[in-house]
Amino acid sequence: MSELLLVSTVVIFRHNYVVEIPDGKTNLALNAVMGENATEFSQKFVSENIVEYRTIDKNQLREIWTKDEFTWKDAPDSVLYEQVMKINDTSDIE
Repeated sequence: MSELLLVSTVVIFRHNYVVEIPDGKTNLALNAVMGENATEFSQKFVSENIVEYRTIDKNQLREIWTKDEFTWKDAPDSVLYEQVMKINDTSDIE
């Protein structure tokens, strides 16, 4: 017997932006970054944290997929189940 466990996480990245500005116009750079107008210069993975987990059924699996992957909402179940990690025992993840 098996079950489907949905594990939700939040991923944190550190992003760097380099903005050339006139002397003393720091706010121009800050506004460009916060307004999503600046181009990302580099990034680094910081962490991934589990925020919740719960058991779901096959109908809920389809609902979650359709909500989050709306461009693939009509994908056949075979494509959906290819995305499910299958673990039989601890040797599958070590």
